[in-house]
Amino acid sequence: MLQELYLKGFLNYSKLLMEYSKALGLNAEEAFVLTKILDNYLTTKILSIEELQTQVLIKSNHLDKIVASLMERNYYEIYLSYDNGKGVECISFTPLFSRLEYLLKQEHTKDPYDIEKANQFLCKNLNRVLTANELEILENLMVEDHYSYESIVEAVEQIQSSKRVLSLKTIALTLVNKKSKQEIDTKAPQVFQDFMKRI
Repeated sequence: MLQELYLKGFLNYSKLLMEYSKALGLNAEEAFVLTKILDNYLTTKILSIEELQTQVLIKSNHLDKIVASLMERNYYEIYLSYDNGKGVECISFTPLFSRLEYLLKQEHTKDPYDIEKANQFLCKNLNRVLTANELEILENLMVEDHYSYESIVEAVEQIQSSKRVLSLKTIALTLVNKKSKQEIDTKAPQVFQDFMKRI
């Protein structure tokens, strides 16, 4: 639906990208470049790095890396479409708009008290108040990686039943392990990678 609105010029995608950049895993520079790519596609129907270079104040080699990274991380796809035997390079923003639709649906269904409930549940089970760093990790697990209150409760129960030490580290590990069993992609969530770097 969002992609159709975008193609008709009815979607304020720049505002959506700014608002959801963190949840999408984009830094400010990447969100800006992606917005410009979307702007240009509406007018030219192509992705021209040369045209992009004239619109942004980013060095050419750095811009190339950003554009390549956005494609590698599946924010847009480039494919060949054949017309009368001639291949034409086309762009699809379906992956980006699918992610945005998912985030918008999550926002409507998410209980605003879930993070507070999870915080209270963890304080009770840890028998102490969470540190600022732990609260940030908990928030990232729930907001960015979309773990529900129920999945955190299940992870805590699993850790306690296996007699392991209960901590945010073991909770994050348990959540990742459970998710990796359910999905083919076994890459750890960004919040977990960030957490491991802080240890």
